[in-house]
Amino acid sequence: EKYQCSAHNKVLATDSSDAGPMQKDTKCAGSACKSPEINVFINPEVDIQDGKLLISAETNLPKDSPVMAMVVSPIMIGGDGYLAQQNTTVKINGSMRFKPFSNNETPLRAGPYEITISTPFAKLQPESVRMLIGEFGENLSGNLVEKFTLNGITDQTINYKFKIDIP
Repeated sequence: EKYQCSAHNKVLATDSSDAGPMQKDTKCAGSACKSPEINVFINPEVDIQDGKLLISAETNLPKDSPVMAMVVSPIMIGGDGYLAQQNTTVKINGSMRFKPFSNNETPLRAGPYEITISTPFAKLQPESVRMLIGEFGENLSGNLVEKFTLNGITDQTINYKFKIDIP
């Protein structure tokens, strides 16, 4: 059962235990509809074991936020053209962990790699996440936030890029 603000059409709670004394259709008390701003951080940790790349990170993105890691070894900067991506979700403690990146279960070649950790558009995220980040990611802030406008609608994603060298 949803309890939402009739003035802003925003879900305030999803069942009676979360809603407390609210009526099913109620008006918020102004800021009650707006979740606090999230100045997004991602602190990655990279390890190489048996030639396989292990990526994990700590973040303040909400639990269940879908996250993707893309690993590329671009030929134009001396790489071998490797490209792979994986998806995971943020856990309750703000951690995320991806399965090992390998080259068909064999070690990755030595060289430069670019890693991107990103989220999909806010509109594509689970409702529990959108309740915190905003319907279009408007509660997200910081230098990792990227805005995209399509057909007059602006949505936000998170995009964190860094480089490593595998010896």
